[in-house]
Amino acid sequence: MKLKLTTLGVALAKQCSSLSYTVSAVNGAGAKVTATKTLSKASGCKKVVATPTTINATTASRCEFIADSAQRCMLPYPSNWFTRKDATSDTGLRVNIVRDSMIANHAGVHIDPTEWNKDNGFSPDAKIMATLPGLIKDTDTAAQILSVSANTGWPTVATIANYSLASSPLVLVDKATGVRQPVWAELDATVGKSGKPLLIHPAKNLTEGHTYVVALRGFKNSSNVLVPATKAFALYRDMTLTASASVESRRAAFEDDFAALAKTGVSRSKLQLAWEFTVGSTSNFTRRMLGIRDNAFAQLGDTNLANLIPEGTSPAFTITSVENFTAGQNSKTARRVVGRITTPCYLTTAGHVPCAPGSVFNYAPGAGPDAIPVQNGTFSSEFRCEIPRVAFDDTTGAGNALPPVVYGHGLLGDKGEVGSNAQVDFAQAYGYVYCATDEIGFAEGDVPVAEGALADLSEFNKMADRTQQGMLNELYLGRALVSSTGLRTNAAFQGSDSASVIAGSRLFYDGNSQGGILGGLLTSIAPDFDHAVLGVAGMTYSTLLDRSVDFLGYLGLAYAPSYQTSIDRSVGLALIQQLWDRAEPGGYVNHMTTNPLPNTPAHQVLIQIGLGDFQVSNITADAEARTIGAKLMTPIVDSGRAGTVNPGWGLSPISSYPYNGSALVYFDSGAVRANGQGWLGNNPTVFVNKPPVESAGSVANDGEDPHEHPRRSATGRAMKSGFLRVGGVINQTCGSRACYANGWAGN
Repeated sequence: MKLKLTTLGVALAKQCSSLSYTVSAVNGAGAKVTATKTLSKASGCKKVVATPTTINATTASRCEFIADSAQRCMLPYPSNWFTRKDATSDTGLRVNIVRDSMIANHAGVHIDPTEWNKDNGFSPDAKIMATLPGLIKDTDTAAQILSVSANTGWPTVATIANYSLASSPLVLVDKATGVRQPVWAELDATVGKSGKPLLIHPAKNLTEGHTYVVALRGFKNSSNVLVPATKAFALYRDMTLTASASVESRRAAFEDDFAALAKTGVSRSKLQLAWEFTVGSTSNFTRRMLGIRDNAFAQLGDTNLANLIPEGTSPAFTITSVENFTAGQNSKTARRVVGRITTPCYLTTAGHVPCAPGSVFNYAPGAGPDAIPVQNGTFSSEFRCEIPRVAFDDTTGAGNALPPVVYGHGLLGDKGEVGSNAQVDFAQAYGYVYCATDEIGFAEGDVPVAEGALADLSEFNKMADRTQQGMLNELYLGRALVSSTGLRTNAAFQGSDSASVIAGSRLFYDGNSQGGILGGLLTSIAPDFDHAVLGVAGMTYSTLLDRSVDFLGYLGLAYAPSYQTSIDRSVGLALIQQLWDRAEPGGYVNHMTTNPLPNTPAHQVLIQIGLGDFQVSNITADAEARTIGAKLMTPIVDSGRAGTVNPGWGLSPISSYPYNGSALVYFDSGAVRANGQGWLGNNPTVFVNKPPVESAGSVANDGEDPHEHPRRSATGRAMKSGFLRVGGVINQTCGSRACYANGWAGN
């Protein structure tokens, strides 16, 4: 039988010193066959070269070095170079980042990687970052920097479909399936010319537990000239051997990556940079949240959370105030009820109070990286309910049972938003009881913690952990609303005839902005509702923040003063996504609707967004919708109104109504126009990772923020009402044209 060397074996055999090697195999008869051969200065041999100066020999074992970016230890990121073998993990890997390799703040404090190193892989919605030396020149003008994208032709947010072209300069390949993944890229507009990174975004979430190869080829600078491969990467591409143990330890992995790329038609000879990373397992992102949910509901006597039946008893609650309004006092809300729900606390004690701001998950002593948090007392979660006038008979005060809705509030807000006009108007018009509790971890009381985390990203798990406790608090409020022994048994939720104003055993969810974002996580784990409306929603905070006007204040107040170089701030956002995926839709979205998580029902969602949103970028809602397989209500906008953004790419249109499934619906507030007091409408453009700016009175500016408009749209409310029902569907309330908002009536 013939024994053939691999590509790597050939490279090793072509060293310029004598080499003896032994090859063993098993023949057809099951016998072991061994052959030994000695080569002496083989023909065509290659010399062992000195390690390029672009590789820092003292840090190569802990820093990613293939991008020739000696000053940036973490790029490209994510990378399996920052992992170690671990037979106990689902992926066989464990993240392994050394603290000195992490970015440091202005005080020289490097991020503590302890929480990162618990993970068995990286984000399924990672902000993939890389640098190619020479791609951007310090002498380039703004126009020349823009030309780099055109010269190279990588897929952008407006041309995502180009990812599948045989000649695409940017390729992301799933090594398990050999399938290219839809991606798009942009040059980081927040970072100066020197070392400006390329940001690569999956157009929908990657598969948990799978390994992906990123490949860059054909990248050209502003002079339309190909930039060379990085010197360190070329060592692997060209099979050039070195005397560096760190370099040589990766050679076999790169050969494996080159083979995977070759199967998709990508030749190694043209590559300028390539590397691999592994996405963490499903459990990696969800086990903490599912663990505390299952434990908490088992205490109520319910262990089957997939059947949409609220078994067992209600969480303990108390009513602290009941405020009744006359029609003259409040034409929409008849009664406001405030109370408290007792929820198991799974966080440590901060300031002598379990689950207080700044606390983190509570683990048993000596717990390993895959541990589930354990209970640490209880937490009293305050809630507020708005009961509309339609819940009571106007003449007798008798109770009329209405569907219950848990509402999710906006950015670092509180439960009081449940009483805002958009919610009470909808509740009265269509008949719902709306209730809310603070989404702790991301509520008003957490603002100081958020600012502290931005000053030292080591503290970020304080937000991620407490947000998961906040999700549990919302689930417990929901259970109290639908349990037969819950809130309906209290006089505060009854009419004069003692009839409950809460209908049935099915809950619904409605959230806006942050409540729409975190609502994606809540929906993915919810046992009591299967229909949710996610208003002006999205996911992936590492992509959202740069593009949000809401982040500007936090950037100037805490983040930029602490992490003072723009490239460090960009790397920092990529890093914290890995922890954020535990507490935002990015880590759950693959299971939000179909393919539900263990012990969880399937769900349907209606995502309503405003075209050109200043606070929650549309591109992240599109990615969420693609991942869950949502359909798209069309037309999105009138002809010419989308600019060059190409909204809704990759989503199949709804073919007939009523539609039974999940959907994404755009609402258009129209072109920039004067209304006598200011400017209405906005101008969608090609997105960069910076926020739009409110109009100063010129049609050349971006216009006004449409963030509030979908929830205030009459057609949007009618659509929402048809969906938030048992067996609810999506109706074509906008007619055959696009969905309009804020007074816009179309072109």
